[in-house]
Amino acid sequence: MASSINYAILYIVTSVFNLYIMLLITRILLQVGRANPINPLTRLIISITKWPLGLGQHFLPTIKNIDTAIILVMLVTSCIKIYLITYIANGILLPNILGLIIWAIGDIGLQLMNLFFYAIIIQVIASWITMTTSPILEVVYYITAPIMKLCRRLTPTIGGLDISPVLAILMIKLIEILFIWNIISFGKLLSTT
Repeated sequence: MASSINYAILYIVTSVFNLYIMLLITRILLQVGRANPINPLTRLIISITKWPLGLGQHFLPTIKNIDTAIILVMLVTSCIKIYLITYIANGILLPNILGLIIWAIGDIGLQLMNLFFYAIIIQVIASWITMTTSPILEVVYYITAPIMKLCRRLTPTIGGLDISPVLAILMIKLIEILFIWNIISFGKLLSTT
């Protein structure tokens, strides 16, 4: 019974932290893509992520339209998530801060790839259904734009069918397998020694 309660707590903690990290990543992507600030979903994301960023924005500069306070808050949030998860699951306190930071960087990369993956899936499904533009699809477009532009240049249309989402998903999964999981594994190894 205690283990099922631990699993439930782990699930809740992981889900809440992952959702917040994805919101922070989305905020960066919307800033870089110069998304419409009037969009209600964009305003919601900005308002949800505003409080912790306000603390760091006074001290950290904006570099090339990227708010560095968001990156710091993402890193700290991911470190707290990993620390809590390892403590709840195993009762382990991670002694090595450098390993924890590397693990957190890998975790942020994993959340970024997950965000791209789900946004591309939403965009593909929306393309099958004739929909007018909506605030959600506008945000999804800004999230997927950098990857989809690259993939559209690399893939031809076959009989009017755009296969660039398939290439984008393959690239995302390859990046996860080849790079991100190795960063996470290295961070785990370093943080427990």
